[in-house]
Amino acid sequence: MGKLLRLRQHLDSNPQLSASRPHPFLFLDGLIADLVPWTQCRGDGTVSGLMNYVPRCCMRLWDLCLRGREGNLSDKELLERDQLQAVLGEVDVAAVPGGVRAMSKSPDCPA
Repeated sequence: MGKLLRLRQHLDSNPQLSASRPHPFLFLDGLIADLVPWTQCRGDGTVSGLMNYVPRCCMRLWDLCLRGREGNLSDKELLERDQLQAVLGEVDVAAVPGGVRAMSKSPDCPA
């Protein structure tokens, strides 16, 4: 998160860096396990293989993160966001060592 904050500060202090590009810089994390704090620090999203396996859960978490960044979540939604982050974070951390290929090597899913 520290590096993200430093890079965001640098871009905020030097708006011409993004203005001179055809597309703005995006700050993406590699773990959905970090999505809530990442978006709270103005990160733009994550790249995670879990989205191939539980897309609705990931998109629900993403929606709650974006709305939470704007301060538009009820207490019930905050709890849901934190619960989704906890569950998806555990799955993400368990899946990372083997990658998406290891996740597909189960009796129910031929490699």
